[in-house]
Amino acid sequence: MKKALIFFLFIKISLFSYGQIIADHTVVDKYDDIPQYYIDEVKKIWLSYAGESHSEAIRHGLEALEAINSIYAVNVTESGTPEAYTTSHLRAGRATWGDLNNETGWVYGYGEEDWFTSATAISRTKAGITYCNSNNLTIGAFGFGWCYDLEVNFNEYISATREYIDYCADTIETKVFFTTGTVDIFTGETGYIKHLGYQLIRDYVASDNSLVLFDYADILCYNDAGELETDTWDGHIFPIIHPDNEEGVSTGHIGMNGALRLARAMWWMLARIAGWDGVTSTVIPVDNIVVSGAGGSSTIGTDGGTLQLTATVSPPGATDKTVTWSIINGTGQATISSSGLVTAVSNGTVTARATANDGSGVHGDLVITISNQVIPVTGITVSGA
Repeated sequence: MKKALIFFLFIKISLFSYGQIIADHTVVDKYDDIPQYYIDEVKKIWLSYAGESHSEAIRHGLEALEAINSIYAVNVTESGTPEAYTTSHLRAGRATWGDLNNETGWVYGYGEEDWFTSATAISRTKAGITYCNSNNLTIGAFGFGWCYDLEVNFNEYISATREYIDYCADTIETKVFFTTGTVDIFTGETGYIKHLGYQLIRDYVASDNSLVLFDYADILCYNDAGELETDTWDGHIFPIIHPDNEEGVSTGHIGMNGALRLARAMWWMLARIAGWDGVTSTVIPVDNIVVSGAGGSSTIGTDGGTLQLTATVSPPGATDKTVTWSIINGTGQATISSSGLVTAVSNGTVTARATANDGSGVHGDLVITISNQVIPVTGITVSGA
């Protein structure tokens, strides 16, 4: 659970310190900018891209990317119990615990009827997230893999996905992300209607900086040269899959060229979720914190007295040297400010802690002894002889 909590802290830092995470065609070529530190952080994640046949392209693309460059190591699970936590490679698949028709058991095939079309579907998906989180199989990143899905109510998808995000907030270490869907086969009026639905999703995500989007459709509408493919219907111009992305071995109804583009963008998105700012090429994490009191003191001996603490972070060149202060009450009690000022409350010992804000999980402690606190009278009972 400690590992999961550290990863969850990464998510918080990434979203609120470095801006919104949108994985679209503009980030495909940025996957090789990911610092080694965050490549290693991604290797702690279980990605569940829950879908039907189209989601295969994500998994096969990730495997093909590893074959090109082994630094992007991945293990794809296609059946049975998903792989347990590891730090050696990204774990990827489409497994969910249960679906609309199965209350329990590992399922490898998730459709729109399982993700968003009924209250039962939503309840089962939430229960599956909880089951994984409670059984040491926390899903690090969770999204829906669209298939052809005709006559879809995109507002229902948006509402359900937001419900999963809110369900996980603060208590479950799963980052649910929005996705757009398929752009192959459908042209003309149907293609235009699908485009409008995907744009509805993009607009909703853009309205809330905390939301994450994997823009599957946009990634496939451009080729590696940055050229956009379009179609027209009734005077409307809209994007469709670029022919280049249908080249190569067929997988998930597209070509391996397109699958590799999806995989590159996925690594970029997961690195951002893990805390990368998308810009810094070299990250130096905190590896030690020493907490000390003013003048070397570790005691407070006056009633309501205070002690200013300092956190010395190593290495000196750490990218983010800021810390968050907290107090762990022991036999005594105290409070601590955001700047590290401890105020005594009751006699005994407390532990002051400084935790690195870079998501490394590193912290430093100092045990403080408190004495001479005046215990106020809280009541007087008078009784007769």
